[in-house]
Amino acid sequence: MSLNTENLFVKSDDQAKIGEILRVYWQNVSQNSQPDWGLPSSFKPILEQEAKRKVAISSPKNGWIMVIESKEVVDFALAKLLSEKLNTTVLIIQLYEITGSAGYAAATRGQILESFFSEDHDMPLTLIQTMLRKYDVPFDATPFPEVFNSSSLGWIVSQQTSNSIRA
Repeated sequence: MSLNTENLFVKSDDQAKIGEILRVYWQNVSQNSQPDWGLPSSFKPILEQEAKRKVAISSPKNGWIMVIESKEVVDFALAKLLSEKLNTTVLIIQLYEITGSAGYAAATRGQILESFFSEDHDMPLTLIQTMLRKYDVPFDATPFPEVFNSSSLGWIVSQQTSNSIRA
């Protein structure tokens, strides 16, 4: 099975605070543009006109929380906001094993520390696993549907529609 996903990891133990920041962000999302993280952005073509969005927020694990969009994209503006508001480090990963593409970007307090993307990496999964280990992220690259398997307890799933936000 090939894995194609984008994930966001937030160095934090406060799942509720991340959920609160997400809800406030969604109320003002039309005002936010996607910053340059040195990675290709899937957000605009996939979610910019999407009326419904679902985001799953994991329970904390060894000081990290995973945030996954249902459409398998990362909202760079949200990642930056979380990093700034929580005064913390975030890590974005992009993994497309089918095409051999992979990338990552890390930021602290909204400032990018490092960023890399390759369209034809020989071992894309290994690249991503190496970055997760470098930052001591205790999660693996995970597609959104995996949130709903029986081993994924403690996740909060929030949904934004054009008129409302539910958690």
